[in-house]
Amino acid sequence: MYQTSTLTLQMFVSAGGLNVLVEFLDEDYDSARDLVLIGVNGIWNVFELQGPTPKNDFCRIFSRSKILDPLALVLHRVLDEDVESDLTELIEGRIVNIFYLFSQAENYVKEVVADRQVLKSVLKDLRRMTPSHQITMLKFIKNLSMLSTTLETLHSADAIDMFIDLLTSSMKKEHPHFHRQEYAAVNGIIPILLKIMKTDRPPKEFALPILCDMAHSGSKGRRYLWQNKGLDFYVSLLADQYWQVTALDAIFVWYVYFRLAIEDSS
Repeated sequence: MYQTSTLTLQMFVSAGGLNVLVEFLDEDYDSARDLVLIGVNGIWNVFELQGPTPKNDFCRIFSRSKILDPLALVLHRVLDEDVESDLTELIEGRIVNIFYLFSQAENYVKEVVADRQVLKSVLKDLRRMTPSHQITMLKFIKNLSMLSTTLETLHSADAIDMFIDLLTSSMKKEHPHFHRQEYAAVNGIIPILLKIMKTDRPPKEFALPILCDMAHSGSKGRRYLWQNKGLDFYVSLLADQYWQVTALDAIFVWYVYFRLAIEDSS
């Protein structure tokens, strides 16, 4: 009924169908997995086949049922499944994108869905998600964090600690991109880029993001950055409103690597 047409969807909603879909999520995952997945897919299809009804209205209706609480539990169970398949990845993606939709709704909805236990659950599962779904879930968190009223909930859910752990673990993984950055640094690209930054010529716009990205390179790259006063350069960027966020990211990455180096040496 809910995926036949816009008209049947409207009838489905007016008859209380949304509450039924939410109730499916509360079924026991081990004994009634099919019902649970029908609930997930049903909620997804409601948003997909919204018709003239704004997504925000559906978010408001669903938020009254505390929908993200059971959805977080279903996501946890899906990630627990040993066998990776197209179905599990599809369900994971749909759940994550439903979360993201709620973070795009009005402030009232964001405040309602910003539940400490829900946030704690999805943050703990963040590492186990596929990279593209990780990004979507991080966008969900970012959108919630734009409200001052949700910051305390995020803090109590240990969001900062989770993000630092995630960033630290991702930095410990080798990546070919880092090797290319190190190679460029060893061969003298950093002073050239810094020299370009002192000019007003067009290459300046291309040099700046490359320099900021060099903070993510390996230890050799950061050593060459240090020798060429790269950290001082990042600090100077804080005065530029267009590059403040990028500069803060580079400084933060530099700090995390510095902390890791100290921990490894001790």
